[in-house]
Amino acid sequence: MAKILVMYPQPTDKQKFKDQHEEVHLPLVNSVEGVKDIVIHSVSQTVNVKEDVYLVVEIEFDNQEILQQALSSEQWQKVQADVDNLMEYLTEAPSMIITQ
Repeated sequence: MAKILVMYPQPTDKQKFKDQHEEVHLPLVNSVEGVKDIVIHSVSQTVNVKEDVYLVVEIEFDNQEILQQALSSEQWQKVQADVDNLMEYLTEAPSMIITQ
């Protein structure tokens, strides 16, 4: 199993961020070939983290090869392009971690 973990900082407008994320961004992510599951975690507390994390999203793939293929796909480029829309409500870009 391989995962992408995306950590979003606190948005400037939580409702507008939530609307954009749930109604546009997540459907784009879900349309990427190879995505097995998406799990969303609302962050209630952080320890030893510099950023004020608001949301952590796990995007699961069967393996690293499928994940890498997804990252180079045209559909993933649409996901990346939509981050600009999310940035309207963020003061810094989300962090992304790839695990295996």
